[in-house]
Amino acid sequence: MCYFCNGLCLIGEDGFGTRKVASFCKLFGRHIFLKRSFNSSEIIHISRTHNSKADSLARSAKK
Repeated sequence: MCYFCNGLCLIGEDGFGTRKVASFCKLFGRHIFLKRSFNSSEIIHISRTHNSKADSLARSAKK
């Protein structure tokens, strides 16, 4: 049984589609990890004067 999906991946145990199920299981695990990381993230404002790349992109979009 997979740690991330709590048995959801057992649908492929008969050997049919097992590779696809394992692949799904890995993606599901990454989803859980990213979801937990996002909850502990914060969005902060960085002014364009302190971020020259963003300033350059903004100027090129206006043209």
